[in-house]
Amino acid sequence: MAMALALGAGALSHSASSATADSSYWITFAPDYGGAGQIRTVQFAGFAESETLDITFYDPSHNQVMVGASDTFYASAESDGAGTFPFRPADWFDHPASGWWFAHAIGATSGLTYYTTFLISDN
Repeated sequence: MAMALALGAGALSHSASSATADSSYWITFAPDYGGAGQIRTVQFAGFAESETLDITFYDPSHNQVMVGASDTFYASAESDGAGTFPFRPADWFDHPASGWWFAHAIGATSGLTYYTTFLISDN
């Protein structure tokens, strides 16, 4: 069963890498570094109204990882196409290895695609 979460909007700043040239939509992790037990805030904006985002995660070896019992996490945007949710790698992944991780988000309605990274450190 996939994990799903209804989300609300918030304001954060973060530098992320995108596979697209359009910066009118994005997804960020703040902070984008820290230990596996550190709570981070994931924020996104610029997607379609009330759209579902399909988010997949890749470990430092570029292997797709499971989120609970699913290979995809589903997040729901608010009416403005934005959302936010808490993220603690140790709670989401069985083996949150140290290194740079990748997240790939796809808007189920808009088809917008965004890639971003976050670091899980040893400490």
